[in-house]
Amino acid sequence: MDKIGSIMAAKNFDEPPEIQRIKKYMQDTFAVDVSVIINSHSIVVVVSSAALAGSLRPRLLELQKISQTD
Repeated sequence: MDKIGSIMAAKNFDEPPEIQRIKKYMQDTFAVDVSVIINSHSIVVVVSSAALAGSLRPRLLELQKISQTD
């Protein structure tokens, strides 16, 4: 059995490029930090207010283009 240290040392903790691009866009456009979660078929951007979430809705295609995803 592997020791936890060797397992963790082999783990890649770098953010995927999609997450990096979305976070950069949100910082550049709205000056906010966000959390981004990727699962098997979607990307979830977690923001701090409903107003910000509402203003992102019309920008979904732009975010999709920036993150280079379908």
